[in-house]
Amino acid sequence: MKVHSVNLLAAAGLLVVSTAAVAQQNPLGGSPGRSVPRTPDWNPKSRQSEKAENPNTTNRKSDSHKNDSQKTSDSEKVTEKLQQNTELAAKLQALLPAETKVQDAAVGFKNIREFAAALHASHDLEIPFDQLKAKLTAGKALHQAIHDLKPDVDAKAEMKKADKAAGEDVKSTA
Repeated sequence: MKVHSVNLLAAAGLLVVSTAAVAQQNPLGGSPGRSVPRTPDWNPKSRQSEKAENPNTTNRKSDSHKNDSQKTSDSEKVTEKLQQNTELAAKLQALLPAETKVQDAAVGFKNIREFAAALHASHDLEIPFDQLKAKLTAGKALHQAIHDLKPDVDAKAEMKKADKAAGEDVKSTA
């Protein structure tokens, strides 16, 4: 009977020691000195405090609306400048197919120089303007659009040439 009670006492002691060791471990396992790994589910910050800490966090719907209205505003400025500067409009019209009006072609561009550079690139490389314009107004840079439509040319060099010609047009008619 004495041996049995000694074994029972030893088992109880072992249980107490192992329970204490488990209690010292982190909830997700590991040793006592380690930090708790963060999981996507566990985030002490609420979305509200995250927005307060990061002012760059915005609502995507309002951003896209803002971008659309900004594009419209920029296009209006370009067409307005062409209406005011008839000499520049005539120079650029000469780079377009006869059936295309320069004001219509300018819609969608951010500024007059970007539009003029696109016209020069289209004309010099014999790229259909509507194809080049589609790529540019979708967000591609001029050299990327040139490369997509004419992969056999040095797109960056052609972009520089077109931009230089556009700058000269704008400057000479200012």
